[in-house]
Amino acid sequence: MEKRNINMLENINQNDDYIDFSSFIKLALGNKWLVISITTLLIAASIVYAVRLPNVYKADALLVSNSTNNSSSQLGALASQFGGVASLAGIDLGQSPESGQTKALALLQSRTFLYSFIEKYDIRDEIIAGVGWDRHKNKVIFDDDLYREVNKSWVREVKYPLETVPTNREVYEKLIVNHLTIMENEDTNTVSISFTFYSPQFAKEMIDFLIVELNENLKKQDLLDAEKSIKFLNSELSNTNNVGIQNIFFNLIDKNYQTLMLTKIRDDYAFSILDPAVTPETRYGPNRIGIVILGGALGGILSFLLLLYKFRKISSVSHELAE
Repeated sequence: MEKRNINMLENINQNDDYIDFSSFIKLALGNKWLVISITTLLIAASIVYAVRLPNVYKADALLVSNSTNNSSSQLGALASQFGGVASLAGIDLGQSPESGQTKALALLQSRTFLYSFIEKYDIRDEIIAGVGWDRHKNKVIFDDDLYREVNKSWVREVKYPLETVPTNREVYEKLIVNHLTIMENEDTNTVSISFTFYSPQFAKEMIDFLIVELNENLKKQDLLDAEKSIKFLNSELSNTNNVGIQNIFFNLIDKNYQTLMLTKIRDDYAFSILDPAVTPETRYGPNRIGIVILGGALGGILSFLLLLYKFRKISSVSHELAE
């Protein structure tokens, strides 16, 4: 091999900034087994890595906003009708019709809502310590170095500011980054919620629970707001003789009573389900073929860099001998 490299010295240009491609190709052919070995090794390593990765499943649901029926939409319509008179009287008629869905989506991704969701459904263990899914037992597999399922205790060793028992903030951040995805389509006024996890059943349940909790949370919030508004408006109604203002109050009271009725009869108060979540049967990831292809590409790049280094080294020797 060394004799072949020495014989190439005469074919290599003395200028370091110039690559004699014919000589480089000869060098590559002379080291073809090195290239094949490195590429094969990285492909094999990527295959092992890809096979060891657990399957991930994705459940999703398509929702449509019921903003035309909730209080923010009703008050927005009222604002367009009586806004001028109300502003002169110093009365704020509330939000625009579009703000109902915006508010709901902001709540769905908020710390307050998801902290409460984490506590209520006790998903701390699965989100932080889950590493796979036992198909036969239909249960999540936990990392024993982090969490012992037998006695339900946390044994992980972490550095400050993390704690042995994960905080709601840590669970929230991993939930938002790795598992929960929310996408809004403004053209169709629909919302897509997806959840990825090792267990397909768990992913589907999380979607169902999130929708239920979101509707219930917004329902309770609008119920309290409507009750307070009715009480306030009735007290203010007796303090004015202005017919225009009285009409505004009557309409506001009527709209708030409609809100009270909707909160008591509608389960899907904020969002209706167009396409419900189902338990996924096929995996969403990982992309094992892509990982293997990437491994082969990295092997090729590494081989090229090694050959380029060797070529430059030979070129340098050639330059020194020429001098």
